Amino acid sequence: MEIIKKSGKLEAFDESKLKTSIANSARDAEGVHLTESDLNSIVKDIKNIVKNIRKDNEKTSSYELIGIINDVLKKNKFHEVLKEFIAFNDKK
Repeated sequence: MEIIKKSGKLEAFDESKLKTSIANSARDAEGVHLTESDLNSIVKDIKNIVKNIRKDNEKTSSYELIGIINDVLKKNKFHEVLKEFIAFNDKK
């Protein structure tokens, strides 16, 4: 799967970058600790949604990916992590 970055550049989907971003958001959120199992479950949900939306390994945009991450964090009730994730992405 490839991600179309904001600059228009294509980049291979990197699961470790996604995990790191979510883990960093959790670290910045007060009173939140995500286990490795939590992170794996969140990443799996995100990948499954992208695969369902983008059949045949079509490219997805970083904007779409951010929206999916927001939805998955909200669905799993990681509201404080979501706040930090949004704050970080607003700074970019």
